[in-house]
Amino acid sequence: MQQALNGQGGFGYYRIGQNASLNNPGIYDFIAPAISNNVISENTQVDVKGSRDIYKMQGGQMALALGYEFRREELDNPGTTGTLEGRVVGLGYSAATATRNVNAVFAELYAPILKNLEATLALRYDHYSDFGDTVNPKIGVKWTVVPQLVARGTYATAFRAPGPYENGNSAAAGFTSIVDPVRCPVTNNPADCSGQVVAITSGNPQIQPETSNTWTVGAIWEPVPAFNASIDYWNIETEGKITGADPQSVVNNPSGFPAATIIRDTNNLPGIANSGTLFAVSAPYENADKVKTDGFDISATWRQPIGDYGRITTTIDWTHILSFTRNIGGTTFEYAGTHGPTSLSSSAGMPQDRGNLTIGWDRGPWNVTGIVRYVGPMDDIESEQDTHCLNFGDEGFCTVSSFTTFDLSAAYKGFKNWEIFGSVINLFNAKAPFDRQAGYGS
Repeated sequence: MQQALNGQGGFGYYRIGQNASLNNPGIYDFIAPAISNNVISENTQVDVKGSRDIYKMQGGQMALALGYEFRREELDNPGTTGTLEGRVVGLGYSAATATRNVNAVFAELYAPILKNLEATLALRYDHYSDFGDTVNPKIGVKWTVVPQLVARGTYATAFRAPGPYENGNSAAAGFTSIVDPVRCPVTNNPADCSGQVVAITSGNPQIQPETSNTWTVGAIWEPVPAFNASIDYWNIETEGKITGADPQSVVNNPSGFPAATIIRDTNNLPGIANSGTLFAVSAPYENADKVKTDGFDISATWRQPIGDYGRITTTIDWTHILSFTRNIGGTTFEYAGTHGPTSLSSSAGMPQDRGNLTIGWDRGPWNVTGIVRYVGPMDDIESEQDTHCLNFGDEGFCTVSSFTTFDLSAAYKGFKNWEIFGSVINLFNAKAPFDRQAGYGS
């Protein structure tokens, strides 16, 4: 840009404002050349499966399924041109190179023990060439208490293997908002109390897979053929959560992250060492967090015939998060109902309630369906333990409101081999609530 303003790019001077029409068209490609990246990702997979009945039980045939799977995963992402050197303002950097082989064997046993009691047992063994072995079981039980009531439950362990960006030759850089614990209490300046800094995360070849324990318990109730309802409680606990070190946690407690680097300006505050403006935080991926979440899923469906006018089907689905906690450095943070964790999921937040109400009308070849979608409110704070709004100075407006939309669709199947359909998403053009963390809203 500076070269173009000085007329040094070979296209004359770069003009702005009223004289911009005098620019040589080639100067725009000189200032902002087209950038590109070429990512090669290859997956080769072979699997063999088989099953058969093996034993007659009181409730039916016991069945066994066996299988084997092989995968080879390859990734080569050199990154987008110019992002490694920081030549593209506002665009982060991401690159990774890795290859690995995966072998797995698995088995599943279905056992109808009694006419009203059945169980499913499963076991899977995986071997990854880059980190080793893992074995995971699953148990499921279904009990028909009476014909109208079924109880069910499951228990399972699971894992998530580190990806090539996490344990390969990789690096990524983006931007995040941080409260500088050194400068903010002194300057009380928004640039120090909610400023943007670069967050750099690199691959860690020593990273291990995440492991989890999950259990659910629930019931299905169908008192009449036209109505059924279900409720399920779920509880998921994850150990060794793979994550880039949270930049806010790093600057709050540098000694707790010995592999991290905090990059500051050399112009310190008077009398305070290493207190220059915060530029960047760099740290490798790590098995750091313990995450636990639990909640309820509730669903109910009612089918009502209306004579010659067809049938109306009404369904309600609701999810409520009771808690979502992360243990970071020995401290537990509660995120349910807050905007955190901002380091995950593009700062999408953690509203406790989400639900859909679906009403459909059917008559012959016609179908019309309306869906009311609801997302509950959340506090604009990082976690329940925080006393300040994520946006410094906005303590009086520290809530993201609930959001409700209505979708409408219709279909006609009265033609042979043809179906005509259409839909309108957000029919009434409902505006999303303002959310500073998302960067847009109205």
